[in-house]
Amino acid sequence: MNGLETSGVVVDGDTIKVPEYGPIRLAGIDAPENGQLAYDARGRRIDAGEAATQALMERVMMRQREGFRPVIEGDAENRGKYGRIIAGFSMKHPDGRTEDMCAWMVRAGYAVAEYGEQYRHLERIARTEGRGLWSGQWQRPSEWRRERRGGYGPARRPVTRRRRRRSSLGGMGGWISFFRAMSRLMRSFK
Repeated sequence: MNGLETSGVVVDGDTIKVPEYGPIRLAGIDAPENGQLAYDARGRRIDAGEAATQALMERVMMRQREGFRPVIEGDAENRGKYGRIIAGFSMKHPDGRTEDMCAWMVRAGYAVAEYGEQYRHLERIARTEGRGLWSGQWQRPSEWRRERRGGYGPARRPVTRRRRRRSSLGGMGGWISFFRAMSRLMRSFK
């Protein structure tokens, strides 16, 4: 499978589907899930997963128009916890130029570095320059998934990358929010 030139379909911001192997999870990155709420630079609600999927799809299509071909780099035996192959994904031109699509997703601000240091510097650059989803507010995909384990409740407002102000209520803000939520819940049963 190493260096396999193929055709495939973008499933989401960190998964492609290749006819020969099925779904392939892009190594080293984590993109937002479809349905993950975020806010763009203007404060409008967006689906962060859809934005990441669209960004990857458009980049692949643009590169294909320029003569690049999709290449999968990895071992078909390297599988993640959901059984998907974990591999690198790049676009290669006949003249030898190559673009690492995983690196591009992180650098463009539509994915985060998942583990190791391979893409961490690109994530810092994207965050600092406010690229892609970093131009607004969104939550790291792993945090978003962790909050939803055990159920699929309504999406909450994403955590901003800016520092939160402390409550002027001296630590009572959490309890007041709790009581407000309980009050709303009780009203919904009437």
